[in-house]
Amino acid sequence: PTPGIDNHEFPLGPGEAKTAVDVEMKSGGAEISGMVSDASGGPVPHAQVEVSRQTSSHVAAATEADEQGRFSVWVAPGPMNLRARADGYAPSLQEARAPGRYEIVLTPASSIAGRVVDAATGEPVAGAQVELVTENYEKATATDSTDAQGAFRVEQLLPGRYTASATTERGYGRSEGSLRVGLGQQLEGA
Repeated sequence: PTPGIDNHEFPLGPGEAKTAVDVEMKSGGAEISGMVSDASGGPVPHAQVEVSRQTSSHVAAATEADEQGRFSVWVAPGPMNLRARADGYAPSLQEARAPGRYEIVLTPASSIAGRVVDAATGEPVAGAQVELVTENYEKATATDSTDAQGAFRVEQLLPGRYTASATTERGYGRSEGSLRVGLGQQLEGA
């Protein structure tokens, strides 16, 4: 640890165990609590909730919601970001302030699947990085790489319109027009 530095990260490899790691608990913490629910208002059991400072991507605290979707974490007081995710749902991000109580609403995830082909030959392109961009030119939270048949599937999307782009070391391409995906829809054939 470096005195005066608030970031004490250290690498941990697969199967590796670290010992003699001290955790310093500071006084003056603030609780962020609440509920993770789905768009219909029902609880989302065991959703993963992460809290980070708005000025940092470093996770300050993380927890798992209980069977009723309730969660509670303690962090330093001030502005925070709450991120929640669960299987079958698109991730959610919202601003928060510690201390406080919040409801995080998760939307059933949509996906877009298709193929990347060479424009000249029509042959599948393996290893292309596929990225989706919303109508507001924001990058989607999920990307995929194509398999040997040029197939891809980008998951955990919110409903909306997306433009797909594919890049390789030697090429670039994009979908003709945008692709619209509905709530919980699994769009095939892009």
